[in-house]
Amino acid sequence: MKKTIQIEGLSFTRGEDGDGWCCETSLNGWNGPEKPCDVVIEIDTDDEFSWAASDVERQPTEAQVAAVKFLLENQSRIIERVLDASLCWARYFMQNNEDWFDDDDAIESLADLRDNLGGLDILVRPQAVDGFAWIGFSTDCEWDEEHGLGIAVWKDIVIDVGQADVSFSTPCGGFDEVLPVEEKEIREHLLSSLEEQEQQAEAAYLASLPDSVKLVHAICIGDGDEVQRLKQGGAKVSEVPAQFPAPIFMAIQSQDPTVVAAIIDEGASLSVKNEEGQTPVEFAEQMVENFKITARMQAGDTDAINAMLGGLLGGDSSDPLQSIQDTLDEIRGLGGEFAEAAQDMGELFDALTGELPSRVDGGPAPRDASHDDPRQATLDTLEQWQQILKTLKQST
Repeated sequence: MKKTIQIEGLSFTRGEDGDGWCCETSLNGWNGPEKPCDVVIEIDTDDEFSWAASDVERQPTEAQVAAVKFLLENQSRIIERVLDASLCWARYFMQNNEDWFDDDDAIESLADLRDNLGGLDILVRPQAVDGFAWIGFSTDCEWDEEHGLGIAVWKDIVIDVGQADVSFSTPCGGFDEVLPVEEKEIREHLLSSLEEQEQQAEAAYLASLPDSVKLVHAICIGDGDEVQRLKQGGAKVSEVPAQFPAPIFMAIQSQDPTVVAAIIDEGASLSVKNEEGQTPVEFAEQMVENFKITARMQAGDTDAINAMLGGLLGGDSSDPLQSIQDTLDEIRGLGGEFAEAAQDMGELFDALTGELPSRVDGGPAPRDASHDDPRQATLDTLEQWQQILKTLKQST
């Protein structure tokens, strides 16, 4: 099997997971005019709408090769447009989340923007329009450290911008208002074409599934008519092929107790294990415990916070939360850049822990509280998992 291919003088090597071809190179413009930036270009050849195993190594399509060539030949122009869209998105994001930022955080220029960006990753996706695949650009960004930044580009036209998932999910144009008005019509054409391709691929994938898997899917989404049709045609939950998740785990992932009960009534085996070696009961027990801890953490329970931190950090500290805070205080005392970094880390940590002291003492809610009640949502989900666990235990 060919392990290396050449595109415009660049060597792309087959990825270890077998789902793409990668090349390390450099592009100009990201770090500044005429300044090279080391990047990894990955050509995604994975077929997400295929369940059949295949030993054939998929080669990049002609549209993907054309997209790479166009990128390399027009890199300065494309990077410039990616940065312009990123600047518009950063301003939009910060204006709509004013409480999260200080005046010093303002991003007013490309220089400010570059100071807030990380390195660049490039993903050439399989979908294409008019002979060219679309490309996803992604990076870390300081204004949204959790979700990052993603830009979708077709040739030299930015068709979507937002968080990092924009770079690897079919673009939807969710924030079209931050992009150039004069390109709106062509963006709509491209987005519509890509969405139609995804719908067709998904429909073909679902049609290709064995009837037993279709039956499980119909039960999970509550399509009673389809359930009856498939059962009349002889489909059985117990005959789902081994390459698919066990029916009981498909039902459990729905987080709907009635779906779990329905799958059990159709004869789904409860003696199977998931990839982590857990039985259905063991998996449900883990989820119940996870949501119990989450609810306690959201209520400001320092014991739950410490249990979580102890599991993540290891060590023998009886109070890892306090240990982290003490260490940050010591670093602040050193002054200079380390103190500034410790201050930033402390503020981030306070945000993540919900400013626990004020919450424990009955003080005001954390500053990021919204009209929705996250803890109630957690408690509702916990109740669902408890019902699922009860159903599983009663049926075992």
